Amino acid sequence: MSIDAIKENNSILDVAEKLGFTVVKIGNYYTLKEHDSVRINPKNNLYIQNSTGKGGTVIDFYMNFSGLSLKEALKKLSEGTITSSYKPYQEHNTIKAKHEIKDLILPKADENLKNVYAYLVSTRGIDKAIVSDFIKHKMLYQDIHKNCVFVSYKNREPMFAAVRGTNTKKRFLGDIEGSNYDYLFFIDNNGKNLVVSESVIDAMSIMSIYKSNGDNYKKNDYIALAGTQKHEGVFNHLAKKKYESILICLDNDEAGKKAAVMLEEKIKEVYPMQNIRKILPMNGKDFNEYLQILKGKQSIIGKALEKNNINNKVPRIKQNYEDDLDI
Repeated sequence: MSIDAIKENNSILDVAEKLGFTVVKIGNYYTLKEHDSVRINPKNNLYIQNSTGKGGTVIDFYMNFSGLSLKEALKKLSEGTITSSYKPYQEHNTIKAKHEIKDLILPKADENLKNVYAYLVSTRGIDKAIVSDFIKHKMLYQDIHKNCVFVSYKNREPMFAAVRGTNTKKRFLGDIEGSNYDYLFFIDNNGKNLVVSESVIDAMSIMSIYKSNGDNYKKNDYIALAGTQKHEGVFNHLAKKKYESILICLDNDEAGKKAAVMLEEKIKEVYPMQNIRKILPMNGKDFNEYLQILKGKQSIIGKALEKNNINNKVPRIKQNYEDDLDI
């Protein structure tokens, strides 16, 4: 039997059940009770496992969760001899990590917010009203070491927190131990679209650019990846809500461009009809640098912003940069 025939004749859902997994429906997609980071699209018979980044066809699925080689997997799939005698592949690192998960303990708050305002508004160019809104909703405060502490909540419970030093001569940043990477730094504005950025400051910069143009930045939900490789949180949020459009706004460097392409491809594997736009800052290596350029040249703000096809205004961008990438 040819590989194409094997793909056509074997459903991932059927293979999952034969391996002993419990298939659970989530909206138009499916997951596994035993591996809840898995998303299966029954229409195109593809899957993705957000916790590992693995995904693909029914053959890839069978190899991943049975532990078989490609040759063995093809033989079993073509013969239809899949049985639950194969112990489902265990995600050792994931299981270990679950046992090691610690409580998220937020740093002690300082008595004032002087350094936070000075750093974010004066140094980074973030709109002061946006900084104040973050503080009002307890998404931002200053710790006793004068760091910015960014906090994201779910049902008023802290889920993710990151620190950023305010000393411009000594760079300091990191995620706080106990942060939930299945959630990431997520802002739920009940928006129609999802903006994906690398850092919280990039997200705040994008909000500031919207606001500079007189647009309502709260039309969108926002998620900060805390880097370029932590994608699992994005898929967990996509599984819970359908967005009109996803705006991938990563850095304008090689790592950011490659990560944007990879994230788009992964999303399309699970949500092939999802509208996705990769957005680059017109100038600078990231959206905060771009914001600072705009703040220094206020006259170009209006020209640098444009309406996109969903009636939101975003920075003018180089839309198709895939040809410039060596991937």
